[in-house]
Amino acid sequence: ADTAVSVNALAASTVLTFNWAGPVSARVLVLAGHNLSAAATVRWKRGSTDGGTDTADSGSVAAWRFTPRVYDGGQFNVIVLLPTAGAALWDRIEITDTTNPAGTVSVGRVAICPVFEPARGVTYGLKDTVADRSTVGEAESGADWPTERRRTRGASFGFPVLTQAEADDAHDIDLVEGTTREVVWLPYMDDPARMQRFGGLARLRELSAIEFPHYRTRGKGYSVTLRV
Repeated sequence: ADTAVSVNALAASTVLTFNWAGPVSARVLVLAGHNLSAAATVRWKRGSTDGGTDTADSGSVAAWRFTPRVYDGGQFNVIVLLPTAGAALWDRIEITDTTNPAGTVSVGRVAICPVFEPARGVTYGLKDTVADRSTVGEAESGADWPTERRRTRGASFGFPVLTQAEADDAHDIDLVEGTTREVVWLPYMDDPARMQRFGGLARLRELSAIEFPHYRTRGKGYSVTLRV
């Protein structure tokens, strides 16, 4: 996919605007494959007009909510989560990163979407993982011949208690997104730093069955791979 690159790093050049054909309900914004610096901020406005805030206004928030060992916008996404969902005709994303060392700002993908948040959280046993697809060969001398590849983050978790309405939504997500389209994994929603470290744009690794473990209660497990 193409990457959007600004002509320079001036604030007037680092604005993304979306005009929808009809009202779009959303609660989370994700910027993936970006080059935002440690000093960058993002403001997300939602409204009935370009730049309007009658639906929502995130205010200016830091693009990096934690201090990584390496600032890698291909690995870690910018995530802006609103308190509640709302419908809007326009979305405006204002990026301020005037001192970006590259002299320009780039964003690979943008996700603006609603949030599936069951009333009961995930069960104990959630697993955050890192997979390394690198390989290491060995020469006749015994020297290593490493081929380094991108490491990918992942997670496995389950919702042991879903209402029937929540199970209906889970079913529709599986049906529409499958294992090839993108979803957003939002762990630790009360902790923006940890949410950015462990969450982001992802795909469902496999589709598990929706179970019926107890009377009037459904349950479902998930396994996701974070995009890089």
